[in-house]
Amino acid sequence: MTDLARLPHRRARHAVAIVAAVSLGLTLTACSAPAAQNTPSAVVESLIPVEDGAYPTTIEHAFGEAVITEEPKRIVTIGIGSEDTVIALGVVPVAVPDETWAGDEDGYLPWVREAVDEIGGALPETLTVSDTGEMDFEQILDLAPDLILAPYSGITETDYDRLASIATTVAYADEAWGTTSWQDQADIIGQALGRPAATEELIEAAEASLADAAAAHPEFEGKTFAYGMALAEGSTELAFYDSKDGRIALTEQLGLVVSPAVAAISANRPADVWYGAVSLEKLDEVDSDVFIAWGDDQAQVDASLANPLLAQWSPIASGSDIWITDRKLARATTSVSILNMDWVLENYVPLLAGAVAE
Repeated sequence: MTDLARLPHRRARHAVAIVAAVSLGLTLTACSAPAAQNTPSAVVESLIPVEDGAYPTTIEHAFGEAVITEEPKRIVTIGIGSEDTVIALGVVPVAVPDETWAGDEDGYLPWVREAVDEIGGALPETLTVSDTGEMDFEQILDLAPDLILAPYSGITETDYDRLASIATTVAYADEAWGTTSWQDQADIIGQALGRPAATEELIEAAEASLADAAAAHPEFEGKTFAYGMALAEGSTELAFYDSKDGRIALTEQLGLVVSPAVAAISANRPADVWYGAVSLEKLDEVDSDVFIAWGDDQAQVDASLANPLLAQWSPIASGSDIWITDRKLARATTSVSILNMDWVLENYVPLLAGAVAE
């Protein structure tokens, strides 16, 4: 079994916005300009200027369209991953989701905190969300945003209407928590921020990092895998993520292939279900070289492995299993981005290499 390596990670892509700007031949006049105001409610001047002809721009989404006539200065992000692109473009949002599950004690993910520090801005405010998933609309209203970004989120049409009454809002393209790729999500945000060419540069850099990681591990090619969850107490089924899930896409882009059995489960699932399950008694029907799963903690992993039906399943019995208990990594593999790609690869690829080698 390959345990989660506590690997030292590189800083979030160092001055990623500066690198992109230089590669585009842009003048970084803002580097010497003072920040607007060192408070969470003020945005530092962007390191990458708005591109000529960027505005006005219209972005279509599931609930209509967002018309943006000028560069937004006060941005709120909702859902997963949007803040990564905003920050990678050198802009600090006024508020981001509170990462209570995977973030640090203040609710920030490591690559977000480090990148904001690189930019030289104050950390954004974190958005309050209730136990039932309800947003604090009054908090958002008080932030006085001029743009709300939710291209990968679960907002309802009612939520959208309330948000749109506060500021121009970009929702998801088709459905809540849909299949928008990290590249498409970045493109949407880059368009909204008036920096589409800079965004493409950053996407290409992240894709190059991904390709380099795959090329460095030819042994990944063609190995089958399944990505699931540790067993809940009393569970008689093992859950596997849908083949359209971001975790699956990332692992496939590194050269592995999702197990045909998992692909079949995905093909037959209802549209609003994001995982499939197999009875523990039928696990031998799921042929997979590698099994990857996340658990809330090591105790949950140990309890899962104590189940004899799970323990005798081929990838686990052979030691080709990965159990992720680091919530930061579990969160990162869920939603890779132009900001966290290097962090993800440095922490995730060695685990895959260890499992494939068993």
